[in-house]
Amino acid sequence: MPSRKGSPNSGATVVTGRFYQIKYMFMGLPIAITGMVGDKDWLWWVDSEHAKSFSFRQQSHDIDLLTVRREVRTSGVFWYAYRKFRGKLYKRYVGKEITLEALKAAYAALDEKIDKDDTV
Repeated sequence: MPSRKGSPNSGATVVTGRFYQIKYMFMGLPIAITGMVGDKDWLWWVDSEHAKSFSFRQQSHDIDLLTVRREVRTSGVFWYAYRKFRGKLYKRYVGKEITLEALKAAYAALDEKIDKDDTV
């Protein structure tokens, strides 16, 4: 693993199912860290100031993608999931900690809300 003094805030972080990949530049070299959501590198990244947002995709859905963003408030750090469908932006609270279960729950809740709005 690269030195944690690197700056993994540029590039893409994608979570597909239970696996993630963080890509960034370190001293001019491309770095990619891969692993499972919840492992030590994931926990380090999520808790770092570098983690601003990432994409999440269920393994069973090829195109449905959530953007998960870190929002800092006076009462702490909170994570929210966003998904745009037919021009409307949907938002769902994920939690203070990012677990695979929390991501899946937010994904399902947004799917349900979109389905409900789509049938009206």
